[in-house]
Amino acid sequence: MIFKNIYEKIQNDFGFVNNYGFYYEHDFKHSVHPSAVFKKGLILMQIGYNYENHKIFVILSDPNENRYPNKENLDKIAKLDPERLELFNKGIPKFKNLLDKEIILGKKYDEQVDSVKLIVLNYLKSNYLM
Repeated sequence: MIFKNIYEKIQNDFGFVNNYGFYYEHDFKHSVHPSAVFKKGLILMQIGYNYENHKIFVILSDPNENRYPNKENLDKIAKLDPERLELFNKGIPKFKNLLDKEIILGKKYDEQVDSVKLIVLNYLKSNYLM
């Protein structure tokens, strides 16, 4: 048996997102919740496993729905990092966890992955054309 690290597993298990215009961008290295990031234009999809909660997560950015800092925070950004002020004025994409309202059975990645793949596939089919 060949051992694959969690990053390779995620890339292999969720490689089907390529069929919907996403491509693997990078690994988000973390000891508690490692993940892989896939990208399509301005949309980011982060798929990972949280070792503390024993749950897979799928976080998706929504570039069509931005959040904006209030005036007080904009003033702080202007003082601390004026070069980034323009980015914050344009808004920051909101993120959502696709699995928030889903019940996923199992305590291990391998026990959860097939259910999560189906949820992601159904989401992509209903929101993105192949």
